[in-house]
Amino acid sequence: MSRGELDFRENRLQWHVMPHSILLLITELRLGGAEQVVYDLALGLDRARFLPLVAALDGRGVFADRLRAANQEVVDLRSPTILHLGAIGRLRRVLRELRPALVHTHLIHASVVGRLAARPLGIPTVASWHIQERRFRPWHFWLDRWTARWCAREVCVSRAVQRFQQERTRLPEAHFRVVPNGLDLRRFASLPSRQDLRAALGVPAAALVLGALGRVDRQK
Repeated sequence: MSRGELDFRENRLQWHVMPHSILLLITELRLGGAEQVVYDLALGLDRARFLPLVAALDGRGVFADRLRAANQEVVDLRSPTILHLGAIGRLRRVLRELRPALVHTHLIHASVVGRLAARPLGIPTVASWHIQERRFRPWHFWLDRWTARWCAREVCVSRAVQRFQQERTRLPEAHFRVVPNGLDLRRFASLPSRQDLRAALGVPAAALVLGALGRVDRQK
């Protein structure tokens, strides 16, 4: 492998003896919800049962840095757009070397590349859908439908996302599964109580408080 791609020789034996090695493939690792899910999966999977590896078409970004800081290997396929078809060949070389039990893809570009790369090797793939894609992207749904034959299941984070994806792709309902995203509640253990937070904000105890959090982006 060329410089910039991981040399897996030291980890080859570990991967081949681990029955549940999983490649988590995503389009990019910049700040975002799907990227957070991949980060949580990579670091939260039980290492006694699963051995995760993260790969991204564009392996730059805040979550790539965080994963590497946590000693989680990240493969950068150096293909920031789906038009860089070299990603299929590079990913296929990684898959041929590691032979993971499963490729778990996130976002449409990574899903298409993952399916095309894994198909000749007989490695199963599953895909996760995180949003209802309401931007004008008809080719997203066409590509999903065209490559769905090489995807064992498509996992949606909610029933609404599942209905939306099924309607747009016209794939059968049995092809989808709904699995809500999990949260590690330990990260909230040190937060102040509701009473203390209301007092700090000067909010009366009987007042109704609503909050919303999201990135400032046209899609949101």
